[in-house]
Formats: sequence, C-alpha cells, structure tokens
Amino acid sequence: MLCGECGKEIQEGRKFCIHCGAPAGGKGPGEEAKSPVPAQPEGAPQQKRAELATVAAPPGPPAKPPKLHRRRNMFILIGAGVVVVVVAVVLILVFTVFKGDSASDYLQAAKAFNAKKQSAKAIQEAEKAIKENPNAAGGYIEKAKALLEQGRYADAGATATKAIELDKKNPEAYILRGRAIVAYGSGSYEAVGEGIKDYTKAIELDPKNKEAYRYRGDAYTLINKNKSAAADAEKALEIDPEYGQAYSIIGLAYMASGVDDKGWDYLDKAVKVSPKDPVVYFLRGYQKSATGDDKGAVADFAKAIELDPGRALYYANRGYSYMLSGNEEKGEADFEKAMKLQPESPIPWELKGTADLALGKNRPAVADLSEAIRLDPRDGPAYNNRATAYLQMGDYEEALKDADKAVELYPTADTYANRAIINHYLGRDDKAKVDIEKAKELDPESQNVKQAEEELKKPV
Repeated sequence: MLCGECGKEIQEGRKFCIHCGAPAGGKGPGEEAKSPVPAQPEGAPQQKRAELATVAAPPGPPAKPPKLHRRRNMFILIGAGVVVVVVAVVLILVFTVFKGDSASDYLQAAKAFNAKKQSAKAIQEAEKAIKENPNAAGGYIEKAKALLEQGRYADAGATATKAIELDKKNPEAYILRGRAIVAYGSGSYEAVGEGIKDYTKAIELDPKNKEAYRYRGDAYTLINKNKSAAADAEKALEIDPEYGQAYSIIGLAYMASGVDDKGWDYLDKAVKVSPKDPVVYFLRGYQKSATGDDKGAVADFAKAIELDPGRALYYANRGYSYMLSGNEEKGEADFEKAMKLQPESPIPWELKGTADLALGKNRPAVADLSEAIRLDPRDGPAYNNRATAYLQMGDYEEALKDADKAVELYPTADTYANRAIINHYLGRDDKAKVDIEKAKELDPESQNVKQAEEELKKPV
C-alpha cells in the first residue's frame, strides 16, 4: 500500500508511514487527501514534511485533556493577549519616536535655512515640524524668525505668540515677538511699549541674554528714553564686551538725543569692535540715510552685503539710498535683487515705493506700494505712503480710504497727521481737527505733526 502523503510504500500491518508519519489508508499521490494542516495560499513557502509529522493525530480515540493542558491553553491565550498589547505599545512608541525624529529633522532644516537667510524654505520646514509636533514651540520659533526676515511683522508676532503659549519660559520667543511688535509699530509709543514688555520678560527669564538688552535698548531709542537705551546697551557689553551691536545702540541713543558727535563715535566703534558683523554696518548706514548722507549709506550697506550677501533687507536699503542719491539705475538693480532673494517680502516694494514717492514719481509709487500691500495686507506704513501718493495725485477719495486703513492698522502720530491733511483737502475740517489733536497727543514733538498743522492753515 502506498502512503497518501509521501507516495512511498507502507509495509503491511503498519498503521503509519515510517517515512512521513502519515496514517495508513490515505489516498495516493494525485488523489485528493485531507491534510492535518490547512492548505497554504498560492505562492506561499511550503512547510517541510517533517514539520507536518509533528502535528499528526495519534492513533486511537483521543483522551480527555487534563486540566493542566487546558490551563496551558489559557496561559497561551493570555500570553497572546499580552503579546498583542505589548506589540501595540511598541508600535505606538516606535511611531512616536519616528514622528519625533521627523519633527526634529524638519526643525533642524528650518534652522539651517534661517541661518542662510532662505526664509521661504525655512517656513516650509518649520510648518512641517509644526504639523508633526504641534505642541512644541520650536517650529513656531523658527517660523517667526523667517517671517521677521521677510518683513511680515504682523504674522511673525502672531507666530511668536503661539510659541509663547506653548512655552512660557522661552526667552527667545519673547524676543522674537518683541522684535515683531516694535518693527511693525515703530512709530507707535504703545506698540514699542508692548515690545519693551516682551524684552523685559526675556531678561527676567534669562538675565544674561545680551540680545534682550540690545533689542530693548533699541526700542527705548524709538520713544526717546535714551538714557535707558544706553543703560541696556552697557548691560549687554557687561555680558559680552565684544558685542559691537551694543555700541551701535549707544550711538543711536546719542543721535536721538541730539549729541551727534558722540553718536557717530559709538557707531564707528561698533564697526571697529565687530568688523565682521554686517548688522553694525547696516545700523550705521541706516543712520546715515536718515540724516541725508545717502552716499555714505550706500558704502555701509555695500559692506553689509559683502559680509552677508543673502539678506534682501540690505539690498533694499542700498537701493533706496542709490535712488535718493540720483543713481536710479543701480537702485532699481538692488531692488530687483532684493525681490529675487525674498519674493514673499513686502519690504523691497515698500522701500521702492517710498523712494518713488520722495522723487515725485507718484504712479510708480502707487504700483509698488500696492504690491507691498498685496504681499502683506496688514502693512500699515504702506497704506500710509500710498495715501500720500494718491493725495499728491489729487485723488482724495482713494487717499482717504488708504489713510483710514493706515490709522486702523498703524495708529501713529504720522498716520493721524496724514489723514488730517487729506480730510482738510476734502473740506472736512472738523475731522481734520480731531485727527491733528490725536497726532499731537501721540507725539507732541513730531516734526511731521507740526508740518501737518501748518498745512491745515492753508486754504484749499
């Protein structure tokens, strides 16, 4: 008789095949026979015959399993359940670890792009980090840095606020929000005051943070608290005697106090102390531009660009100074470079529009400032300058619309004074009077407010 499993001959009288262990009496090869093991799916690796032999049923009627056997089965079931739970926990932990790793990778990529001033890519990576780990402040911090670089100050402030909500003890988050608030509302005492509060909080959290002192000092110069500005800069120098930007802040404080000689001395000292820091050249160039020395400003901005060629802000400011110094061709080239470096930033468009406005090119100014507003609909200064362009074109209704928006977004002495003039030209002298009084309340020493007051005395 042939074995129904392996096809080999079974000796007469034997109940099992000595070759494979199958019971005698099964069907031969090619015939359908029941197998003690379920059929495997097509393409699956076949089990060895020796393995099948170990699960063959013993001869004779099965005995009632002892309790021990049943308990063993129970333990197997319990053990299987425990294994399932353990496997599930391990999978969750593995997923969490890999998720954490990916969030960390995205965060490191965002930091690297921020270091290279590639803000658009930094934002993309930061948003991926946020998506992977929305409860960590790091992604929001890197995104806020990139938004600051782009000049999207309102968005940067909101993003830094989210970082603070997630980590109230992170001084960097407070510094970033302070910078955003001050940059956006630099003409507003109230906004600058809010920024100062954030810098103060950062100092409370980290008394050795030189940047917190440096930025608070800068903010103090904007509201004429120049002694406080100098004191903060001195504190930053105690922390780091080679911190050139602190000398720049002392210089700006002296300049704001009318002590120009000492101001320039400190601005020059900043460059000597930190000759490889582009920021000190930028700050000195900015001050030269503000005092009408556009050629000197061009030289300082050029040095800043040499040290940090990837920063759009430097090209935009040099473009502005080039245009005001009469070299419009180079100015246009610098603005194009800035726009290429930071296509999402409103700053190059805003500065170009402001330069056009200063040169009496009102229509180009409107076009440039409109693009700045498209890129950042909350850019109050851009609305204010476009209102001025419309005013000079005689389009008072459009000017008023922009002036209203500027006051809403950027309620400073300048925006109220500008709207006062527009209301005056529209014959709304009662409203003009209210606006000029508000402007004087906000900044009684402002030359722009005083000029606006004189403008209101002229007949329309």
